[in-house]
Amino acid sequence: MILPVIRHVPEGDGPDRTALELGPCVWGVIPDWFRGAIGAWKRPAFAARGEDILQSTVFRGAFRYRRCLVPVHGWYLWEGERGAKTRYAAARRDGDWICLAAVWERALIEGSSRDGVAVVTTGPNDVVAGLATRMPVVVAPEDYDVWLGSDMRAATRLIRPSPAEELLVWPSLDGYPTRPDLSSR
Repeated sequence: MILPVIRHVPEGDGPDRTALELGPCVWGVIPDWFRGAIGAWKRPAFAARGEDILQSTVFRGAFRYRRCLVPVHGWYLWEGERGAKTRYAAARRDGDWICLAAVWERALIEGSSRDGVAVVTTGPNDVVAGLATRMPVVVAPEDYDVWLGSDMRAATRLIRPSPAEELLVWPSLDGYPTRPDLSSR
């Protein structure tokens, strides 16, 4: 799956490292230090645990130098026993876009480069807690520059659950999630 990411233009891809781009990344990071055939890396990493990101051999470098944002309308959660899970959708209560904290990595595999992305996760807020043990880190618009900036300590402080009152979670049983009507509430 290809995800759009907002990131600084990668070194060598353009004249200005401070410029931002909206570009494609494959969902799933293969670390830049991996030097085998693509089939030899069995499990691309789709999510990075925010609490452990600086200790992770897979994500440490990407967190330091290659943070990005993934714009989405929301995400899915699954609750229940294996084989009988219920799908839920999570989105902003006001219906606006969300930018998820993420890291990206460029791996050179079999003579080609592959840009992969992993979403950064944290413990759940009160809305998500009954359904999942993890949730993506949602970056507030006023913090986009902090997440994308060079100050790693400031970015680390953004790894936390989003305010529960900003999110809405609802069952999404078939197809595209139909958002509940909040006008009567």
